[in-house]
Amino acid sequence: MATKAAQKRLTKEYVGMQKEPPPFVWAAPDERNILIWNFLIHGPPDSPFAGGEYHGLLLFPSEYPFKPPGIKMLTPSGRFHPDKKYVSQCRISIQELGILRGALLLY
Repeated sequence: MATKAAQKRLTKEYVGMQKEPPPFVWAAPDERNILIWNFLIHGPPDSPFAGGEYHGLLLFPSEYPFKPPGIKMLTPSGRFHPDKKYVSQCRISIQELGILRGALLLY
């Protein structure tokens, strides 16, 4: 169960993504649990991932934003193993995911 701080922050970040969607990235919380988000990354043109679609989960701890989310890839990419949880070592917001997608998720 999300804390009030996590609920407030994740709601704010989701609204922000709706207003200004990051390029090549879609993410949305699960309807029953705001701590679990599905994401889809479209491979950017002129990249080795052009035309690819990569699905995964963002797994937020109830202490978010004070603890980082985990990332679980569901689409095999050759670099990440499906169903293995990757925990980010830095604190990032959902909106920053669009900026970090190359370094954190695709490369």
